[in-house]
Amino acid sequence: MRRKVAYVFVALVSIVTLGISSQPALAQSGDANPSNIHVTLTDTSPLGVSPDAVAPVLGGPVAFVLPPPSAGPPPSWPCFAPKAPCQADPAGGMLMGLPLQQWPISGATNCTLVPCGQIQALFQTTTGQGAISFSINIKQGTTTIFNQSFPNVGTAAAHQVGVVDLTGVQLGANSVAGPATITVATTIGSNHVSGKTTIYLQ
Repeated sequence: MRRKVAYVFVALVSIVTLGISSQPALAQSGDANPSNIHVTLTDTSPLGVSPDAVAPVLGGPVAFVLPPPSAGPPPSWPCFAPKAPCQADPAGGMLMGLPLQQWPISGATNCTLVPCGQIQALFQTTTGQGAISFSINIKQGTTTIFNQSFPNVGTAAAHQVGVVDLTGVQLGANSVAGPATITVATTIGSNHVSGKTTIYLQ
């Protein structure tokens, strides 16, 4: 049995939580079975950072994580403490699943390790604001094994940190063992950012 290795990153933000909104997935494709999309936002105004020297929206880390124990709404994670459902955690932290860099594949579903994963992408707004949309694309070389778009999943204000996530991710039947690149493109109003990570399928 192969050993699975997990790399953990923790996003710590000195913040006061404003709120959480959620919306169910509206569409599926032949190579995906998303069960829930979600956006989580929190205020960064207490940081006192001037937005003058940076872009209106900044892209953050992307991770393929273990799914939350409860899909909610709101799901168990991602969650900015001390907002529910992670109000017992210290303020200024973020609760998330373990980001696994190795994922099993088995035919059309990759749910032999866990009941399907969750993809998360973080962003930060300075002056940017407006409707939030995002898309997820996973490729192995030139072969697309997952591709989904999610328009108008929430609204971001200036000076916020946010996470867009999709729970219940299954990879396409055309996925094979080897590296796969996940790209999450996020739009806030008229501003676009993207982030990537590489996972390894076995």
